Amino acid sequence: MTGWASTSPHFGEEAAITADTRYNVNGTADGRKVSIWRVSVPVDAARETVSFTSPAVPNVKVLALTTRT
Repeated sequence: MTGWASTSPHFGEEAAITADTRYNVNGTADGRKVSIWRVSVPVDAARETVSFTSPAVPNVKVLALTTRT
């Protein structure tokens, strides 16, 4: 998964949330644009999704899961 401070996605993600800058611990802006990236995973519409299993990759972090109908 692309890092949140990357300037563009690396694995086909799309920006879900973008901020114009991030802030240092002292409250000053550093001017670096940041994003939370999202990816859509197609599923079979004829079936009900009841669970999600992620691969055993140590650097992948799932922050949230949602569904759309």
